[in-house]
This record gives sequence, C-alpha cells and structure tokens, in this order.
Amino acid sequence: LSSSSSSSSSSSSSSSSSSSSSVNSARQHRQASFLSIPKSADFFDSWNEEATSLGGNRTWAGGFAPPDDLAAATLLSEARRVEGSITCKDPGCEASTTLQVFDPSTERASQCKLSFNVHPTDFDDEYSGERVRFIKAGGALVQGDCFPVVSGCNASSGASTFSCLEDFPVDNLIDESGNLSISAAISDVVDECPFEGNLLSSVPIVECLISPLHPPTTTPPPYPSEESSTSSPEPAYPTVLPVAPVVPDAIRPIQTLDLSLLLRCPARGCTASGHFQLSNESVKLLKKCTLGVKVNQTDFDGDDGTLEQIEFLRINDVAAAEHVSPGSNPCRIQWSGQAVPPENQTFTLLENKDVTDDIKEANGTLKLEVKITDKVDECAYQGYLLSGSAAMTCSFALPEPEESEGKVGA
Repeated sequence: LSSSSSSSSSSSSSSSSSSSSSVNSARQHRQASFLSIPKSADFFDSWNEEATSLGGNRTWAGGFAPPDDLAAATLLSEARRVEGSITCKDPGCEASTTLQVFDPSTERASQCKLSFNVHPTDFDDEYSGERVRFIKAGGALVQGDCFPVVSGCNASSGASTFSCLEDFPVDNLIDESGNLSISAAISDVVDECPFEGNLLSSVPIVECLISPLHPPTTTPPPYPSEESSTSSPEPAYPTVLPVAPVVPDAIRPIQTLDLSLLLRCPARGCTASGHFQLSNESVKLLKKCTLGVKVNQTDFDGDDGTLEQIEFLRINDVAAAEHVSPGSNPCRIQWSGQAVPPENQTFTLLENKDVTDDIKEANGTLKLEVKITDKVDECAYQGYLLSGSAAMTCSFALPEPEESEGKVGA
C-alpha cells in the first residue's frame, strides 16, 4: 500500500503526497508499536485503551478489513462472549455444538479465542485413561488427551469446572457464516459420577472483538507513550563458607544392618520390583535377616464388588502373599469430609518374615515383586497406584580376631 501511494505523484500535488506519506508513516509506526505490546489476561477489557495503537492491514474473521477504515472499525469494536454447552451421557461418548459468533452481513470479528471448560465427573485418575480424548474446532484438532485428575464424586468439586483449553486462536476456524463448530469426546473408562446426568458436561466459550462492517472513517488519536519499566534489584545471597571434612572414626565391624527400598509403579495392574544384595563376605557372617513390606492405601476399598487387591508378593520368585485386600481408599474418605485415620493410610503386607535362608541360597540376593490388580485405578499416592516399601534388618557374627604368627622372644 505504501509503494502504491508513493508511485502516484505529480508536480502539482507534492504537498498532498507528502501529507499522505506522513499519514502512512504514522500508521505503520502505530502498528509496530501495537504488535510490541505484551497482551495481558485482561486484554479484552483494556482493548479500547489499546485500540488507538492499531494501523495498517489486519486479518479478520470473514475477510480482510479495508485499510482506510480499519482504525475506525477498531475504535468502534466491542468484546463479545458466546457460551455453549456440549453434553453426552454414556462412557466414551462424543458430542458437538455450533456457536454463532457474529453476523458477517453486518459485522466483522477479530482476535477470536476459544476456551473449553469441563465439569468434573470421572476424571480423577490419569493412569486408567480417564480423560477428555479430544477437542475439535471447525473440524481441526485443537486439544488432545486432557487429563483433569479430578472427580465429580466429591460434592464440593462437582459444581466447579476445570479448563482443558484456554484462549486458543480460532479466527481462521470460523466459517463464512460466522459459525464455529466445536466437538469433544471422553474415554470409555469415564463411567461414574455424572454431572446433571452427563458424563461429559462442558462449556465452550468464544471471545471476540466485534465491529461494524462499514464504520465511519475516523482518525485515531495519537498513540500514548510507553510507560517506563524499572527492573527489580537482584536478590542478595548469603556467602557460604567452606566446611572442613569430618574425619571418621576407625571402622568397626558391623553387627546389624538396616536396608530399605521402594516398590512403586504408576499404572493399574502394574508390577513393582527391587532387590537387596549382600556381599559374599557378609553372607558368610550372616546370622539372621527379617523382612517387612508396607504399602500405601490407594484404591483398595473393593467397592461394588470389584477386585481391588495386591495380587501377589514374591520373594526370589516364590509367592509370600497372594490376593490380599488392604481394604481402604483414602480419597473417598476425604471426599466424605472426614480425616483419614492412620490405619487407612498404610497397610502391612509382610512383617518380620525370616528370609535368612532365601538370601543364603541366592548368594546374597533377595528379589521382591509386588503386583496389583487391574481394578486398582484411582487415588494414586504421590503419582503411584502401587506405592510401598520394603525394610530388611540383618544381624552378623563378628569375625574372629586374627592370631599373631609368633611371639618375639628375649
């Protein structure tokens, strides 16, 4: 546009050309200044103040705004928020809606953004695949696999919503009629705690700037000066002085040894494993080793007759416990508004089991395997559906003192 204006000149209109160049230069300056402004979360609320910085060409939903009336269109624009509802009742279902964002016969839209909020239903566990499988807008995938990790079984959270998508640009996804089609689907394991009868209950929101299609030509006011920014001083860090190393006492023979390891895995039906290893010299001096295994309660309540158990505990490939039901789900206790008592937080799977012979037969190795059933699928502890620990205490005989080879005679 600038080259077109500068090429149409004549000797009798030099002042007019100079004035046009000044206008174009100012317009380009305002456009560059606007693009450099960081956009905050309240962008739409402060649009009218920032709109004075616009100039030049800009893409609008439904076409390009003519450059001559763009600034005027911007000054007359207003924020519009359009909400809809996407719901379906069955596990694994898919639903859609179409939102009328603007009327292209009388309006133009710009800066359109899509947000997608979902009511909690059965989304409390990411490990079993409880998720919103996808969100599409205008036929295009805009979000896949949203794991909310929140449940609507808790009455306090059911009425709230969580965000699977926020401020996604959709200008190029709105059709020529000013409509935006939106669809979403849930996984087939989302099967309980519906919100108002729907396992998928969502609220799509589109926010745009809407202006008249043919606004009057208006000269925008000058762009305000940028505010000066001050940088905060760098924090002062304390000086750390070196510490002299501590010289250990003379090494003494060990009479007892306490060892521990974690047994954890994140998925339903998973197996956690680990092992203890004693040296050959330790095995020779070994008197006795005892083993204890504890697990944190996750989804072991067995509600509705589901098989929520420790399937097995194996020691050096031999079953030490099978089909054990710890019996609690701390999350459901908390959802009912109660404090979780200590007996519902951990479960003792094995206590003071003598594993001395197991270690000696395996040349100092004690291998452990723990498996949960497939129905253990929620209330993970620190991200693990199976979260436990093993502790082993061993005692050793002190080695015989070495005798001197001979005495020094007189």
